[in-house]
Amino acid sequence: MWLGNLLNLVLYPRRYLSSFIVNDDLKKKPLVCIMCGYNEFENIGKALAGLVGKVDKLIFVDKNGALKEHIMNYSNILDIDYYVKPELNLLESRRFAISKAPKDVWIIVVDADEIVLVNSHYLRNLLFRNVCYKTKKQIIHSAFDTIYAMNTHHPFIMYNDGGIHFKPLKDVPRYAGRSVNLDIICIENRAWCKSKRQQYYRTNYWRKWQNSEYKHLPIEHYIFAIHGEIPDDETVNEWYDWIISKGIQT
Repeated sequence: MWLGNLLNLVLYPRRYLSSFIVNDDLKKKPLVCIMCGYNEFENIGKALAGLVGKVDKLIFVDKNGALKEHIMNYSNILDIDYYVKPELNLLESRRFAISKAPKDVWIIVVDADEIVLVNSHYLRNLLFRNVCYKTKKQIIHSAFDTIYAMNTHHPFIMYNDGGIHFKPLKDVPRYAGRSVNLDIICIENRAWCKSKRQQYYRTNYWRKWQNSEYKHLPIEHYIFAIHGEIPDDETVNEWYDWIISKGIQT
């Protein structure tokens, strides 16, 4: 993190130095959640319930429209902007969602299989404008009945004043300012609490299929290219176990 902060100090000195100035007015700014999903049936209800009473608005980008009924069930208690964008991958979906967010609001970035654990009071007491607050994720693994925390911190909440950007082919947002690692875990990730086939859909495509035209597509596309037919669950499971054994991130 220190290296990233040093780089931001060099590239954006005014933004970086201003991030140390307390601004009480930021408590009054709305909280807008950015969420993207693809066939996330197992966890979408928990993810949406975790936003109630915490955020002022949800901007949801659905890959194929399959989650619309689940999401709109919360429209009476959440202010929801809902979009279906089959042509976009996860990186493009997040960019699109952020482009639809109002300016000068707090942006919360979570996935459709993640639950915000912290309460509204905690979220609304972030006082520094040019800061990207990062959190570890609590991972729930239903197959092994385990709970553990990731070693790395992920961007969680930042102020939408023009500083949010993405690197090419990286779906994690960056921020032109100071990075701060939060002391508490703010997100519960339930990506492992679903079938192996659905686990592919949590990012809509392969992130790290090196040097392949299938790099940003679901593993089904790759298997289809080899076998010439849509893979059944057994084939998907076999490929999934092989991918995990090679340490390739899904």
